[in-house]
Amino acid sequence: MLQCPTFRLPFHTSYAPSYGSGRRDTRTDCLPSRVTTMAANDCLLCGDYHRDEEASGIARFCGRDILSRAMLYQTTDYFLIPAPGSFTPGYLILAPTRHLLNFAQLDHFLLLEAHRLISGVRQVARRRGLQTIVAFEHGGWGVHRQGAGCVEHAHLHLVPSPNPLGLRQALKSHYPERVARDVAGLAEIVADLPYVFLDIGPTAFVYETPMIPSQYVRQLLAAQWGLPEQWDWRRYPFPKVVRQTIELFGTLEVELT
Repeated sequence: MLQCPTFRLPFHTSYAPSYGSGRRDTRTDCLPSRVTTMAANDCLLCGDYHRDEEASGIARFCGRDILSRAMLYQTTDYFLIPAPGSFTPGYLILAPTRHLLNFAQLDHFLLLEAHRLISGVRQVARRRGLQTIVAFEHGGWGVHRQGAGCVEHAHLHLVPSPNPLGLRQALKSHYPERVARDVAGLAEIVADLPYVFLDIGPTAFVYETPMIPSQYVRQLLAAQWGLPEQWDWRRYPFPKVVRQTIELFGTLEVELT
């Protein structure tokens, strides 16, 4: 069985991910957010939502032709798109249409709607023969408290996982764990503390993560899929796999309605 990466973090120092040079690669740092209901000019997910070829992360990292087919499902409050950096087919991003920092900023009713969408995607994925869909968020509170995330627009990753319990074990070995019934439990999050939310179905968990490696849960999942060095979605966007996900979920608009 593949071993997931483990990290023994010194809790008296901050973690700065390196890309070979020992210094943070500022070329891939996210820009400061603007918490607003309008599209922020520097927000990749706002660009995806508005199908803006110049601002879209999908267009930039996977191709403009993919952007035209990327909106798999949309409501007034949420949209579902394939995830750049998909190391396995069936990897989706669920994001609010409003430009917020994390799901903990959403009210209880919108979190219940997110739970309904997660459950719906899981049902569709089972019909496609995919592995168990886990949902997770690297919840941050701005550029100085972004935790393991790097895009300052709230989004949940919905990803097939060969070993959901392994993700929980890796997280709870480093961070205090709190049980949450589902994503609606994020309404109880205390502001200003970065966190990881993990829903492995039927139970979910929240971890306070003041210091955590960049894209930590993606690192764990990439290892599960045999690609332990290809977790950075900007460096490894996997456009061919993104196309596969679009083919898999091309009827999602009908199946979730």
